[in-house]
Amino acid sequence: MAAGRIVKVERLTPEQEALVVVVRDEWLVAGWATGPADRRAAERGVAEAYRAAGLQPPRLVVWLDSPYAGAIGAWMLAEVRERVGSQVWAEGWSRVWDQVRAQVGEQVASDVLAQVGPTVGDKVLVQPWDQASEELGAQFEAQVLSQVSAQVWAQVWSLRQGEKHIEACVRDQVGKRVWKQVVGDEWSGHRGARAAWGPRWGDSVVFHDVFRRLGVSGCQRLAGQMTVARNAGWWWPFQDAVVLTERPTELHRDDQGRLHHPTGPAVRYPDGFAVYAWHGVQVDERLVTGRLTGRNWLAADNAEVRRVIAERLGYRRILDDLQHALAICRRAGDRHGEGKALGDLGGALIHAERFDEAIDVHRQAATVFGEFGYRHGEGTALNNLGEALQQVRRFDEAIDVHLQAAAIFDAIGDHHGEGTALTNLGLVLRNAGRVDEARACWLWALDEFNSCDSPAEFEAVRTLLDETASSG
Repeated sequence: MAAGRIVKVERLTPEQEALVVVVRDEWLVAGWATGPADRRAAERGVAEAYRAAGLQPPRLVVWLDSPYAGAIGAWMLAEVRERVGSQVWAEGWSRVWDQVRAQVGEQVASDVLAQVGPTVGDKVLVQPWDQASEELGAQFEAQVLSQVSAQVWAQVWSLRQGEKHIEACVRDQVGKRVWKQVVGDEWSGHRGARAAWGPRWGDSVVFHDVFRRLGVSGCQRLAGQMTVARNAGWWWPFQDAVVLTERPTELHRDDQGRLHHPTGPAVRYPDGFAVYAWHGVQVDERLVTGRLTGRNWLAADNAEVRRVIAERLGYRRILDDLQHALAICRRAGDRHGEGKALGDLGGALIHAERFDEAIDVHRQAATVFGEFGYRHGEGTALNNLGEALQQVRRFDEAIDVHLQAAAIFDAIGDHHGEGTALTNLGLVLRNAGRVDEARACWLWALDEFNSCDSPAEFEAVRTLLDETASSG
């Protein structure tokens, strides 16, 4: 297909439709591939990608065994240069540095770290895609592109979802280990080290690869990147240097295509870097391989991880553990611990949908805290009680206890607690059909959250106000 020539196609031919399926199937295989990278092919792809961007291929090619090692290596190239001789290496750095030296020699590696240019991610990785899209727009009618896009989307939607999930899990795990444990918070926002190009094999690459094979010259500029994606893992391009990484040695999914392994890593790389997942939810290693108790359920930092722990343990075991903790506090005469244990148990009962028991337990917690004058605990227990009452549609009682909670927090000057109570009160009022009163509570809650600098809660209440405004 000649560059610049306008090609108007009314619909895909049978041959073109068949090509979409062929390309899709090839990228399915590449996308879920494990095992050693084809380093020679990947390096050819890198050279082609650089030339397509108008750059000379990099003289220094460094292979590392995982995105974790790659992120450290990329950070080294981007930042440490003159620090190489004096830096006291943290955990992980020396291993990566040894791999670099083994491949290119210490003097060459030191020279490169001192002289290597900045990252060229946009020029190598982003601009060719933008240019290809512009050329497609110039050569094909919009409805034709939409037709191909719809065909591709229908074929590879599940693939794209899997790609995004794996990329997100790996990127998050790299972030936890590199930015917090190795590099340090002061470097956590550095674009050069974060600009990894993960294996790209979703709907976008299939779409462009179809047109590349149909001869669109702009899409041909993407051939090098596609070669790297087929044959290697994540990579970081720099001026005159590139960091490439191996593919996983293991990649496990459940029957719905979500990352999952019940006894080990869902994704593992040659150097041991791993990602653990349970039916699509990224979790810490101990949640898959360790011994869990109800305390782990309490300590979970988000609802999805709590759900995973509940799936593994079952709510009966969680409730037994929490009741045991409550019994210990009562035997010890620890009234504060008793109130907290009651609150923990009540929360688990709500999650287990045993609402009547939760109501009773949260009432006990409020009574315990009230008896020894811990007002914050009493207000929190009343808030929890209101949530349980709302679950069984006992709205009048829920409204009453949330009002009590708001009054307690107001009396002790706890703006965050009062804002939370007012937010919950608004939810009950809305569910009871009293929308105007609910909005008044939420406006009041906004003032409280603004007073204590709680932006996340402030935005959540604003969303509630926006939703009720649009529905009204």
